[in-house]
Amino acid sequence: MFLDVKELAVRKLSLRKSYAPGAIDYQTSEIKQVEPLEVTATAELFDGTQIRITGELKRSWSGLCAMPEP
Repeated sequence: MFLDVKELAVRKLSLRKSYAPGAIDYQTSEIKQVEPLEVTATAELFDGTQIRITGELKRSWSGLCAMPEP
């Protein structure tokens, strides 16, 4: 996801993006993304030099759960 910094200097940006299963590498075979990862966020210029992004992620994963041995 890319931000247009010139536009961000003028106003807050609303972001929406969907990542299909398999689009993100979770660095493990124990987690499987079973539905799209939905991203909804707002980006704004903060303190003149920093970008603040706040938002929400919605996802559905499947994976193995293991209880530690006693």
